[in-house]
Amino acid sequence: MYSFIKDTKNIIFFAILLLLQLGYTAGWAGVYSFLIAKSDANTLPYYFIFSALGSFFINIISAFFSDIFKKQTIIKFSQIIFIIFLIIEILVIENHNMFNKTTLFSTLLILSIIIVSIPSIFSIQLWALINENVEPSKASKIYPVLCSANIIASISGGMIANIIPKYFSNIYLIAIWIITIVISYILISLIKNNYDDEVGKKQLKTLINNFKDGAKHYFASSFLKYLSIVFISFWLVNTLTYFYYSQFLVIRYDNPEKIASFIGLFTMIIQFSALAMQFVISPIVIKKIGIINGLFYLPVSQVIGLSLIIIYPQFWAIILTEFLQDFIGMSIQANSINMSFNIISSKVRAKIRTLLEGVINPLGGVLAGISILIIQKTLPQSEFINYHIPLFGLIFAILWTLSVVKLKKHYIKEIKKSFKINKNNDRIFLKEFLTIEKNAKRKKQSSQNHI
Repeated sequence: MYSFIKDTKNIIFFAILLLLQLGYTAGWAGVYSFLIAKSDANTLPYYFIFSALGSFFINIISAFFSDIFKKQTIIKFSQIIFIIFLIIEILVIENHNMFNKTTLFSTLLILSIIIVSIPSIFSIQLWALINENVEPSKASKIYPVLCSANIIASISGGMIANIIPKYFSNIYLIAIWIITIVISYILISLIKNNYDDEVGKKQLKTLINNFKDGAKHYFASSFLKYLSIVFISFWLVNTLTYFYYSQFLVIRYDNPEKIASFIGLFTMIIQFSALAMQFVISPIVIKKIGIINGLFYLPVSQVIGLSLIIIYPQFWAIILTEFLQDFIGMSIQANSINMSFNIISSKVRAKIRTLLEGVINPLGGVLAGISILIIQKTLPQSEFINYHIPLFGLIFAILWTLSVVKLKKHYIKEIKKSFKINKNNDRIFLKEFLTIEKNAKRKKQSSQNHI
């Protein structure tokens, strides 16, 4: 913890991550609850598809600007645009009686898609900024603490989202979101990035050529291609499992209040478990197994969980799978993903992160939404609930696990490739990451010898 606290930047990063997630958790509850209250429940798969497509197109545009403008500039500009849309959302909610049912739903749907998509821009750029300012030798201690900010904020935001509507309008939740964005905007201004000078030298590059640089690096990298499969598979399995979990809740509980009560309790258990994991176990796991091996835990857990659901289609099986998905996803998986971006050349890192998290990632949500619609339209309801969703999820989870096997083989190659094209400071970072993997390999061999 001392290595985290002694660098002021780490504290500022933690505060920004906390604020962004707190605002998102509380504010999105206000936005989403009003949307589903004014819509038909059967439209949910369409929301998955269109919100993913919204994020896809917004981040395609963002990719043209990454690594040309300062990351702080992109974050702050996108936050200003985001606040404008949140204010529009508040105005629509306050004056919803002025719209007919169809127009109101269409307006809320468009606003919700935009509102859920734009945060990915400043989240991606913020983590790219973190990648450039956290030394790999300290990463195993610092990243778990930084990732814990999201968990703490989710717990706090969930409590706020639960309490505020009991006494005030949901608009207050959106207002809280605006306040957290404004404070984070101020904190971003306090960070001086070590790579700012390098960005200034790229002013003559056109936006088109900048995008091409990122695309060219992406298509030339086997590591990034397999990482893309990991990202898509994550959202596919995550969406399918969550939808199946939601269907089970509707069957098990007979009213919305009981569903909300269970979700609240279950979410609190997951978040507190993940928080304990981040502070106590994750740093040890990363040091012992290395960064890339951490990506195995989540897909393997989903293969096991979804297999159990198919064999025993009971409530405990889906609850266990959903728990493992969130518990491991918010701890070991999140740490490994964020740290793995450090081995990508700093010259294209922000562009690549935008392409993967903002463009490739949403494709998983689109494919999951389409898969759900196909199953809904072609299979009987009883079979849909008891069998086909987890079967689809299991197939994708197996594909996900196999892609991590392939990804591992190309991890060291990517480090060596980045080492050739990067400058001295980056080379120091890359050497440290290579050392982490070598030490983990030695510990594994030593453990096997003892056995």
